[in-house]
This record gives sequence, structure tokens and C-alpha cells, in this order.
Amino acid sequence: MEFGIYHEVQKDDALCAAHCLNSLLQGQYFSAGELTEIAETLDELERQTMAQNGIDSVDFLKFMAQDSKNVDLSGNFSVQVLIKALEAFNISLIPLFHPSEKNSRENPHLQNAFIANYMSHWFTIRKFGGSIWFNLNSLFKEPEYVSSTFLSLLLSQLQQEGYTIFVVKGILPESKADQFLEGLTELPNYKKYQKPKQKPKIEKMKKKDSIEINPILKETIEKSKREMINKEEFDEQQQMELAIQLSLLEINKEEKKEK
Repeated sequence: MEFGIYHEVQKDDALCAAHCLNSLLQGQYFSAGELTEIAETLDELERQTMAQNGIDSVDFLKFMAQDSKNVDLSGNFSVQVLIKALEAFNISLIPLFHPSEKNSRENPHLQNAFIANYMSHWFTIRKFGGSIWFNLNSLFKEPEYVSSTFLSLLLSQLQQEGYTIFVVKGILPESKADQFLEGLTELPNYKKYQKPKQKPKIEKMKKKDSIEINPILKETIEKSKREMINKEEFDEQQQMELAIQLSLLEINKEEKKEK
């Protein structure tokens, strides 16, 4: 691969979450099987949480009758799976719209990477060598160079198209591409990102693929939101967790509008 960039191309599978993580970390770190194991662990934790209100309760029986919200038969994974997978690298994801990420919105080039999600599709936009950005969308045959000037435009365009953007927080593993592109600030003779006439075609998720939040968790999130609004300050971990859950609720609302 040019510049030593590791890039996975999506074929007939729906494993873009694995492609996204591997592109972010620049190597074959996660397989579909490993992400499925994480999803199953999360499913069990959710089951235990729901069971606290009684295994005969309506909510628990409804929860058990539904398919997994963390993985489906096509290989689509939830944001919770990606977050859990990245914990092993001390890397976290925070929604770009979160109040704590004002600097990320105003100066995205100062960040290390972003992850974009629309419906069931995930992909990484990553910085190499300290300054050089590439769009590592697995729908592309090769990485797409994005100049620092156009990075903000790309992120804005994706949000307009319905993508949720997450800021990647933490130190990424050093890659061959980082070493190759170290010290460069631009690639003047390389084909740059240009706003496309239309976004890449993404297969619309089936009903069962939609991200849903169980009623108890939803009620807890809304209650926490109301309580935190009345406070002047709350710690960063609470901010991150609340923002991620609220982003999932917004994604779910948008998907229901489209159906």
C-alpha cells in the first residue's frame, strides 16, 4: 500500500466495523469473531441488568425476545462494541458535538483521528506522521488523501449527510505510514479530497439492524440528563458516557423517521 498505509476494503461482507478498527490501529487487530465475542459479552451484561427488575417482567421478556442490539447476522456491530474493543488500547470515543469537544470542532487537524458512523457503516479518518490525513473508508479501493484545509469540510459534509462523528481520544499505535510521512505537512502532488456529487451508496439497514435502547436504560439516561442540566459541573467520564448514550438515542430517532 502507498505510503505504507494499512487499508482494508469491504467486499461482500458487512464487516465495516472491523475494517474501521483495523484501519484506525493500522493492522489486523480485530476479526469478526473477536468482535462477536465482545458483542456477546455486552449482550450478557445487558441481560443481567434487565433481569434486575425480575425475569418475569414485561420489559425483560420483551428484551429476551429481541435480537441482539450489539451484532446482527450480517456482521453489523454497535458503537458499544467498538468502544469496548478500543478500551484495551486506552482509546476512547467522544461524539464531536459534545460540549467538551469545542476545540475538536474548531481545530480538527489537531486531533489524531475520527470515526464516522451512518446506519450500519463505520469508517476511520486518520492522521499520519503528525500532519497528513487520509480517509480510510473501506468502501474506497484505496485511502483518500485529505488536506488539512479540507478536513473541516469533509467532517461538515459527513454530518450533513447524517453521519455521527466520534473524536478518537488516546495514543494510537505507531505505524509504518507514520514513519514514512513523518515531517511532511502536505502532499501537494497527490490527489486530494474533493466534495463528491453524491455520497457512497450504503445499504439501508433492515428493521432489526436499527440501534435501539431498552426502556429502562433510556429512562435512566433521560433522568441523568435532567439532573446534570441543573448542575454547573460534572466530571469528564460522566460527560463522555452521557454523550455517547445520547448520541445513540439521536441515531435511533433519526432512523425511525426514515422508516
